Amino acid sequence: NLNYILNIIIITLICLSMINILNYWSNISAYNLGSHERIFQNTNTIKNPSGNQKTSSNLPNIYYIILDGYARSDIHKEIYKYDNSELINYLKEKKFYIASKSRSNYCYTNLSLPSSLNFMYLDDIISNTDNQFYKTNIINYHRENNRVFRFLKTLGYKTIIFYTGNTSVERINSDIILCPMMPINEFQWSLISYTPLEEIIGKHLFSLENLHRHRVLYCFDNIPDTTDMKSPFIVFAHILCPHPPFVFGENGEKVNNVKINFFDATLYRDEAHETQEEYIEKYRNQSKFTSKKIIKTIDDILTRSNTLPIIIIQADHGSGAFFDETSLENANLKERFSILNAYYFPNNNYKHLYDTITPVNSFRVIFNTYFNCQYKLLKDKNYYSTTKDIFNFIDVTDKIDNKKTTVELQSP
Repeated sequence: NLNYILNIIIITLICLSMINILNYWSNISAYNLGSHERIFQNTNTIKNPSGNQKTSSNLPNIYYIILDGYARSDIHKEIYKYDNSELINYLKEKKFYIASKSRSNYCYTNLSLPSSLNFMYLDDIISNTDNQFYKTNIINYHRENNRVFRFLKTLGYKTIIFYTGNTSVERINSDIILCPMMPINEFQWSLISYTPLEEIIGKHLFSLENLHRHRVLYCFDNIPDTTDMKSPFIVFAHILCPHPPFVFGENGEKVNNVKINFFDATLYRDEAHETQEEYIEKYRNQSKFTSKKIIKTIDDILTRSNTLPIIIIQADHGSGAFFDETSLENANLKERFSILNAYYFPNNNYKHLYDTITPVNSFRVIFNTYFNCQYKLLKDKNYYSTTKDIFNFIDVTDKIDNKKTTVELQSP
């Protein structure tokens, strides 16, 4: 009798879950077949006579590398007392174009990446609905089926992504997904974390700290290996560094008392119980490590490539020592929006790039320069929103430089 009752309860719960799942996908599918597809069709206008198109054999490979939260050089100096001229000078020596006044379009990864990968502002994508649930899933759809990958696939490109554990921003439809071999995955770890085994396994066999370190190192060390693949291809790598959690010293050594927390700014400091002084010191060290690793990665790409590729080294947003996700008045906008943004074009044809370019225009310039497209460049804008009302975009383009760069250090 007890088995019979438990079976009925379990079957009922499964049925309720299935109803919710089917309802979710039916709504998303209905929307996917509707207006957002028209957005792609209406905005993906490519004026390119077929006779002028390059063949796939001579198209350049493309590397789009996101260094999450890597601040602009002036912010490194003013807030973190770190002169990253070693990286900047290296990029200049390799003939990169550095957009020295670049800013991110949004202040969070899950907004910045869908925007840059679709070379559109998100207002244009979600403007026809007020439903927060739909907005989230529409943006997720556009990230997973982004215009950059879609267009390049029509030209014969293979699409390659590196997985670093952040499924909320890295889930993208691609031909190849590269990820490190691990003894355990997130789902298995989630199950273990609810048992006493967490203490034993976490301390003595492996930990979330080691998992995160391994994923970051895997990206830096293995991106150059893609040069052995058949061209043309695009590689997308979102590397969660120097963004928290802070697991690397300036030379890559392990850090004591690591707080595994994937938030940033006030959310990170509150959860990790760290002061702004501690954030600044740990960010500076992890940023130094990131600079060294990306130099080695770029050097290997350029050395091992048979034909010179297009490379974008870009941050999705800036650092967060003085950024507040809950209050525009308390947020240091200049710190959060000021980003590293550097481009390598094989023929150094940088005439359409400019110092203040933002990520929304990156692929517009590339597609116009190398694929005879005729995309108009958008006005470079910057939008703030709080984490509680993330789709309430506030245009702060003209306010960023009016904010103080440094403020008095405060304890959490």
